[in-house]
Amino acid sequence: MREACEYGPRHSFVVADLADETNIPLELLIATCQRTSTQVLKCVSSPDDARVAYGVLESGCHGVVVPPELVRTLPDWCALRASIASEKVVMSCGRVTDVRPLGVGARVCIDTVEMLGAEDGMIVGSTAAGGMVVCAEVHPLPYMKLRPFRVNAGAVHSYVSCPGNRTAYLSELIGGDAVLVTTVAGDARAVAVGRAKTEMRPLLKITVETEDGRSINGMLQNDWHVRVFGADRDPRSITTIRAGDRLLTGLRAGGRHVGIDVVETLWEA
Repeated sequence: MREACEYGPRHSFVVADLADETNIPLELLIATCQRTSTQVLKCVSSPDDARVAYGVLESGCHGVVVPPELVRTLPDWCALRASIASEKVVMSCGRVTDVRPLGVGARVCIDTVEMLGAEDGMIVGSTAAGGMVVCAEVHPLPYMKLRPFRVNAGAVHSYVSCPGNRTAYLSELIGGDAVLVTTVAGDARAVAVGRAKTEMRPLLKITVETEDGRSINGMLQNDWHVRVFGADRDPRSITTIRAGDRLLTGLRAGGRHVGIDVVETLWEA
């Protein structure tokens, strides 16, 4: 380990094949090479090992080395790497065309395993075409402490964006699933769900017409503390939103079949 840390930064690559189960040697190697051009690779024997290696010391290793007997599974390994990598979401602005109370319905809070930021949110909506960007609970809340790991995402039937251009219904989510957290600039990353909490709450439907003429809507808990991002990228309490206001939206292409993007004739209302 000491030799790898000493000589590694002099080379383009360092391959780490650990003798022990702990990742501490890998952490030290990544830390030593972090401010150099050296790329650290780790020998792994399974996708689970690779997922851990990509998360060590937050930045993770640059890549993994797969044993020859697993070469036929390389497409699966590439898909794993793509699911961990950051993504870019198409962001657009839309004009609110209708706001209406719906009465009581089932809504889902997505509690993640991360501390989310002031510009973080999830793209949630009733249509495959896209949704509004619902803020994390990191902004001031009366009568209660912040929940910086949570997004109060909306009604159970809603789509939420997931890694790899997929979607999931909010009702499907369980702990361990991955959802997509995006910033207001469209920089997105996969985040694991800690739990999905469903409760009966009053709902509010907000309908938005996007710049390219799509009609999307979101059905969210009808309460002041639930926020979406405005077109100016500032959080807006949904109870203050009126027709004519402009909101930030995240767009998706195509219809959906079990969350997968498909080309089909589709009408949604």
